[in-house]
Amino acid sequence: MKIVLYGIGRGCAYVRKQVLATTKIIGYSDSFADIKSYLGCQFVKPQEIKTLNVDFVIVTLIDREQAWQICDWLSKECGIAQEKIIPYFCCCNTELFINKISGIDLNRIENLVIGNSHAQKGYLESAFPKPTVNLSTPGSDLYIMYHTLKKCIPMFHGLKKVIVDLFDYTIFNIDASRSKWAEHLYISGAILNSRNIRKNPIIETDMFDNEKDALSFFLRNVNLIDISKKELMSRLFYNDDLFYVGNVVEDTWHHIAEGQELNAELLYYRAKSNEHPETIEENVELLDGIIKLLGKDVDIIFTLIPQYIQMERLYEVMNDKWKAIFYEKLNWILNKYENVSFYNFKNKVEISGNHFFYLDPIHLNTAGGYAMTSLLCSEIYG
Repeated sequence: MKIVLYGIGRGCAYVRKQVLATTKIIGYSDSFADIKSYLGCQFVKPQEIKTLNVDFVIVTLIDREQAWQICDWLSKECGIAQEKIIPYFCCCNTELFINKISGIDLNRIENLVIGNSHAQKGYLESAFPKPTVNLSTPGSDLYIMYHTLKKCIPMFHGLKKVIVDLFDYTIFNIDASRSKWAEHLYISGAILNSRNIRKNPIIETDMFDNEKDALSFFLRNVNLIDISKKELMSRLFYNDDLFYVGNVVEDTWHHIAEGQELNAELLYYRAKSNEHPETIEENVELLDGIIKLLGKDVDIIFTLIPQYIQMERLYEVMNDKWKAIFYEKLNWILNKYENVSFYNFKNKVEISGNHFFYLDPIHLNTAGGYAMTSLLCSEIYG
């Protein structure tokens, strides 16, 4: 097949390496350059692409929203048939755990971390004394954690410890698929499971007969992902996984100011909008299911990572009504299994009270992540 790559930035450099031998790049294009050749091929203006005998135009912009805008522009303004335009990074696999575990020897991994962005930034792989992989993705709830583990656990054969960060006392009533910020969940690398996506505010409840169709509509509607071209991508490229930029989590050193001012009204709104008490029992079953997936030979460690101390004080009031439910459900789990333990680090002021440790009032920076991981390791290794 013959293709033209649109966009000659960072994404283009990646896509070029993924082209199959049966796929031929016959040209490049972009809107900002006026040149005749590029990397041994012709360079054409966007308006000239339609004159070429080309099967597909691959848009290589990494930013998905911009990529979709370019696709619309190429179709409407440059006369290229929509079915010939493929935004690469909107159609490739977006599940981060695939990228995290590819290229490493899973047999030597002893620790696995899973949670949301708090665990992603709070538990740094390089700070563990044993080989560790962190599969946390921003916005994850227990549903995402369970299905991520269900997909990847069979690939690991030497796991000894799994750290499951529970985020906050509201963990049992969180359903990320219903959140107004659900698009960030998927763009950040969560597995593409739909859960209750038909109940998301963006989607009309009666539009779809099943969750899979609803998820496909949701992802495309928020300019993120088009999963319909998955089979086509595999015919053009070696690897259609998400472009993985490396472990930037361990290189965020800036910090908040001491006594950082908080937008209490916004925080309250965000917290309230993600309260779904009807999912409590389902989430308890999911946590129970995580333990069953991992089995009796793995030490399972539940944690709560502290936010900045002012945030903790604010959330302590907001989440007070959920705290009793949290401990009731968690204690049921802890009493049921011998290989499960729980560490609540929210009262560790040496972490939460140090503004040098926080990227923002919610997340730890790299220095804080090293300190937090060291604290965890002192507890679980002695």
